[in-house]
Amino acid sequence: MQDMQSLQNVSAQTLYWVQPKWGKPIYELRSRENLLSTLRWSTRIEYDPVYIISADGQWTVTYHWPWTVRIMKEEHEVGIFKFKKARPFLFDGTLQFVNGVKFLWQNNKYYSSRWVFSNDDGVNLIYFKPIKVLSFKLTIQVDLTQMVRDLPEASLLAGFGLYLWIRVNGASSSWMP
Repeated sequence: MQDMQSLQNVSAQTLYWVQPKWGKPIYELRSRENLLSTLRWSTRIEYDPVYIISADGQWTVTYHWPWTVRIMKEEHEVGIFKFKKARPFLFDGTLQFVNGVKFLWQNNKYYSSRWVFSNDDGVNLIYFKPIKVLSFKLTIQVDLTQMVRDLPEASLLAGFGLYLWIRVNGASSSWMP
């Protein structure tokens, strides 16, 4: 975490999740040459824990079949994500933190691969858009609004959004373990 910068300290509005090596389930959030966060699967088994590491902390993400994802920080649960069962093919859902703060994960168009986290009032905060999908290395563009930078959950949202994007868009040998 020492080499990473906090999202709040980066002036760029657009960041990129890149996969440095094909076939490795490790991703880096970058703003030009600055490393902001990493996401990695603990093993090559899809349902094993995923780690999000940033200058603001380290989180462990675990998927619990069929509709729940739990987020831990230092062995304490900090949030739960639940997919909406009413719209099973759209894979949107709600991330709720233990302090009551909620964020919505949604894609309003069935055919689109662009996803967004918005706050409980419906204000869009952070967008995830694939740039390279069919190549051997995944690249996701992350567009930040100014509002998201002020949130204490900003770094976690940036990492968890990539995790959800990969989970929602299906397993590929170059994206997932």
